[in-house]
Amino acid sequence: MFEHIAFSYSSTVSETSLDAKLGEFFGENIDFNSNPLMLKAATISLQHASVNVLSPEQAPGLITTDTIIRKTNFTPDFELGMGLEIAALEIGDTDFSFHRHEKLLRKV
Repeated sequence: MFEHIAFSYSSTVSETSLDAKLGEFFGENIDFNSNPLMLKAATISLQHASVNVLSPEQAPGLITTDTIIRKTNFTPDFELGMGLEIAALEIGDTDFSFHRHEKLLRKV
């Protein structure tokens, strides 16, 4: 179990960014691969978290019917290039947001 974890990820290629604050994260049988970028898990429990994804102004690629049909597990990509395959997912007191066609402006 992980508690009170915060992280940010920003792709220099797609300009997509992710900010996450995880209150409590628990997982069983977790497997991470870097090629292709994939996270698989039998069980994930996420409590008291905040996850924000910001997608750039460019239009995303099309989702094909094959992509939707062949997956049996929860596999959101959020345009980050990372696959998720989670057999059992429990989410409580958690906020998710996904903003498309927007950019984050940071003060320098």
